[in-house]
Amino acid sequence: MKKSHVEMPVEVTEKPVMNLSGKYVFADTKITFVENNPKRPSGKSHARFEAYKNAKSVQEAIAAGCTKADLRYDFDHKFVTLSE
Repeated sequence: MKKSHVEMPVEVTEKPVMNLSGKYVFADTKITFVENNPKRPSGKSHARFEAYKNAKSVQEAIAAGCTKADLRYDFDHKFVTLSE
């Protein structure tokens, strides 16, 4: 029987939360998500995206249920941008 993998939200610290294509992302890094949810309505990531799409920082997104995998996927697919 195959175990399903459930990724837990990352813990917010002063250290970088992750590296996205050579850019270190910290808890207070400002971000902007696309307005319309691009994920399939039948998927679990669609519901998570709805919960975190209005976040203005990585910390807010994580608190709303965003995972590292979500951030990486959304960044790679240009669903989220890092604000300068």
